[in-house]
Amino acid sequence: IDDDVVQEFLDMDSCLRISDKYLLAMVFAYFKRAQLRIREYTRMNFFVALYLANDMEEDEEEDKYEIFPWALGQKWKDKFIKFLRKRDLLWAKIGYRAVVSKRCCEEIMAFDATNPAWKRNRPIHHAGAIRNYARDPDDDGYPRGPNASPRRCGLCDKDSQYDSASPASDSWYISSDDCSPAVSASDDNGVSRFNMKSKIIQL
Repeated sequence: IDDDVVQEFLDMDSCLRISDKYLLAMVFAYFKRAQLRIREYTRMNFFVALYLANDMEEDEEEDKYEIFPWALGQKWKDKFIKFLRKRDLLWAKIGYRAVVSKRCCEEIMAFDATNPAWKRNRPIHHAGAIRNYARDPDDDGYPRGPNASPRRCGLCDKDSQYDSASPASDSWYISSDDCSPAVSASDDNGVSRFNMKSKIIQL
């Protein structure tokens, strides 16, 4: 993945919650299903495909929102609706075939087995979703982006941008139909948190 911004994004996701090897393999699968030309293997298309992969496979809604500031810059809040339209257009372009099997991912990895991307194994302690009442109270769920210092991950005992968990399971499933951002909401205790729950996007 020869792009400085993408590389920095991958480095900052040290817990591998939104960019583990299977999610990255799904990005490549989407590119192939969409029949993208090499010149279309761009940073933006990478982030759009990665967001769609997270929509399909991850339980944690908030983690994937970190993609917005990396893809769209500091004014991402003014641009994320257009980003979601790009996601929907990609989904349509692949014939709505967004599920990618584990076997397919492993076949993709086998084409270039030594690529560092395929060493991104998510730690087992980051499996499963975490409920709002169990979250770190200092975590407002707000995307941090490339210009902010990462949060501390006590489970990994190293810096990470994320402090909630996503599945590390080998099973493949559609995790949620409610995957489009809206505005903020409150958690189970009435504490305001950043949230971008469903907003209908028109193509």
